[in-house]
Amino acid sequence: MPESSTIREILSQPDLWAQVSTILAGAEGLPDRGERVAVVGCGTSWFMAQSYAALREEAGQGETDAFTASEVPAGRSYDRIVAISRSGTTTEIVQLLQATSTPSVLLTAVAGGPAAEHATAEIVLADADETSVVQTRFATTTLALLRASLGADLTAAVADARAALEAPVEDAWVQADQVTFLGTGWTIGLAHEAALKLRESSQSWTESYVAMEYRHGPISIAQPGRIVWVFGPVPAGLAEDVAATGATLVTSDLDPLAHLVLLHRTAVARAEARGLNPDTPRHLSRAVHLPAEG
Repeated sequence: MPESSTIREILSQPDLWAQVSTILAGAEGLPDRGERVAVVGCGTSWFMAQSYAALREEAGQGETDAFTASEVPAGRSYDRIVAISRSGTTTEIVQLLQATSTPSVLLTAVAGGPAAEHATAEIVLADADETSVVQTRFATTTLALLRASLGADLTAAVADARAALEAPVEDAWVQADQVTFLGTGWTIGLAHEAALKLRESSQSWTESYVAMEYRHGPISIAQPGRIVWVFGPVPAGLAEDVAATGATLVTSDLDPLAHLVLLHRTAVARAEARGLNPDTPRHLSRAVHLPAEG
């Protein structure tokens, strides 16, 4: 099978993360310390919003909520909106920015789109744009930039991402009949994103949860031949509980965002093993454009 656009875009992630400090130096409109912020996106962008919101609060930068763009609570007051849209054309993002007077910044891969027209500021990650329908490098580069904006040093994360490109993709991961992803804190968003990636690319049965919630019901589907993949720290006792089910626990000492890169490679491998093209998942398009209400 010819090399997919998706795998080429996955391989470019470490280099793109290494460039975010340059983009950040010229960026305008990101939240100031103490501002009350809503971070919005759809699909993958929503999960990156969740991770950034958790990181910003953890860093003591201010109250930060994450919403899918269609579910921002009406009447709730914020100092700034951070909107994430790879194409800059997503209908729900355009409608949200059009309807608000709150200062906003759009993170996108395509400058001057319909959403930018209604945003106060725009940050363009043009080199992170993608051909594949399935998002990989735009999402992770956006989150890398947002982490850097909070003062994170990405040197280790970039090195870990390079390591993730060389690490083996285990056959058990490719062949597993079910995969559950878990996270804590900012990695909860990564768990949700990982589950989405496998569903999109390989039509896999995946689930995702807050790690501490896993034993409150979801563990009932664990069994031999299935995977429990944890981003970040593994809560006390969880490894033993998963082992007792016969499922395989996957963890890593890599930076969690780099661990997601390894999952991206696994998603492509699962798709190809099933004879699917990871660039063109069924029923999906590069951006969602909804019909106008009439």
